[in-house]
Amino acid sequence: MPKLKFSTKIIVLACALALCAPALVWAQPSDSLVVEPSPFDVLPDGPSSPLSSAALRESVEILCDPIFEGRATGTDGARYASGWIRDMFEDAGLMPYEENWFHEFPVRGSKGRNVVGYLPGKTGKWIVIGAYYDGLGVISGKTYPGADSNASGVAALIALAHSVRRDCGDGLIFVALDARSRDYAGARHLLAELKSGGIKPRLMISLDILGSTLAPVSKRNPRSLMALGAKPWAATLKKCAAIGQIDLYFDYYKSENFTKLFYNKIGDQTVFMKDGIPSVVFTSGITLNTNKVTDTPETLDYEALRARILAISRWLSLLSRTQ
Repeated sequence: MPKLKFSTKIIVLACALALCAPALVWAQPSDSLVVEPSPFDVLPDGPSSPLSSAALRESVEILCDPIFEGRATGTDGARYASGWIRDMFEDAGLMPYEENWFHEFPVRGSKGRNVVGYLPGKTGKWIVIGAYYDGLGVISGKTYPGADSNASGVAALIALAHSVRRDCGDGLIFVALDARSRDYAGARHLLAELKSGGIKPRLMISLDILGSTLAPVSKRNPRSLMALGAKPWAATLKKCAAIGQIDLYFDYYKSENFTKLFYNKIGDQTVFMKDGIPSVVFTSGITLNTNKVTDTPETLDYEALRARILAISRWLSLLSRTQ
């Protein structure tokens, strides 16, 4: 059997993870955002900054601590992790959604738990920013830490809650989603809750594996970021990505077919898309560590993670202020 290029192995792995489902298409807005100079372009990278590389590493290491036992849905470890995330949301100045941080739901004989906070807006519209925190847990006595998948996304979620502008037009709902590995039960529960409260988000943003430079789209620059579903905002996002010298791509490893596969069939965003809600997925791509015991904090690139978060934060701050 011929040897495959690393990028080809990644795409084949994504294909193996997918389920069959039809492509989802809707009309999207044009890119009309204007990037102006702002103090949010550069946040301090000192030890006390919530967006420092040291703070991001600390968040990932905490979520991968053995006490959390790989954060499998329904376990004590996942509950401990949700409590820590709640504390981080509170520190970031978020308010508990419906006066409750924890939103529990049944899942296959146990309970899942989303952690939901928000920043109020002025327009009556809402943007959801989510990252799943559940992992594979302990299998055959081995703990799967899930550093990149998806402690990196949760670390980014917390940093965004700290860094996004407070003069929001749209309200921002930040959610650490549970039960991704249980048919996206956490995303389904969140959407049902929002609908029962009369909320149909204008956009869902998923932070899904963001911390590695082991599988860049191009060897030319390991600081790559894929923004699936974000072509309507391509011009603005490219300007925001330039802040951290990031190469931005709008296809999954430059493949149209695998973009449809990864974007339309894999991930929490698919729950929202099936309900007609536009979604954007930010990812640095899966690696050969994904879903393995080798997915550990020391394998991540925290300077690259910080740069990606800066770009997303800048774009989100602009996006939430537009009608």
